[in-house]
Amino acid sequence: RKTKKAPAPRFRGEVIGLLLVALAVVTLLSLLSVSQGSITEKWLGLLSQAFGYGAYVTPLIFGAAGLWMILKGIGRNPQIEPEKPVGMAVLFLFGLAMVHSLPSAVAPKELAAGGRGGGYLGWLLSQAFVKGLGGIGAWIVVVAGLLTGLVMAAGVSLGEMATFVRSMLARLRAR
Repeated sequence: RKTKKAPAPRFRGEVIGLLLVALAVVTLLSLLSVSQGSITEKWLGLLSQAFGYGAYVTPLIFGAAGLWMILKGIGRNPQIEPEKPVGMAVLFLFGLAMVHSLPSAVAPKELAAGGRGGGYLGWLLSQAFVKGLGGIGAWIVVVAGLLTGLVMAAGVSLGEMATFVRSMLARLRAR
């Protein structure tokens, strides 16, 4: 009796990468579509409850992760500095907390249950910040987290970012 060999780890990475890219495409098309099938409707509901408006970013996350796995699997190791994806994750998480902390007529937990704001993850983060630091302290931490994520993801310093913003504002004023 022959026993089947498990696929090589490289092959598994490529398959998982392809599945993630497919998931990204299906999720993106479902988000853009007016009508969904029963499975995609449940999938989008799950994403919305988990991430609120951040669900619209998930196809990018799935697609980027899938593409990275495919490239790594075919031997083309993408040269990505580790702080860039970490910065993007920090931006995403603090963005969910910020969106969920914006003033709303709806109670924060109800906002998450309805798939709005930052979803349950944004609700959890914002509640932890507010309970631990108070309202103003929470906003300071969220803004600092967003700036940190932006600096890490963009690979620029705060000084370079400030120079860029000043030049953009000068161009706008010149118009």
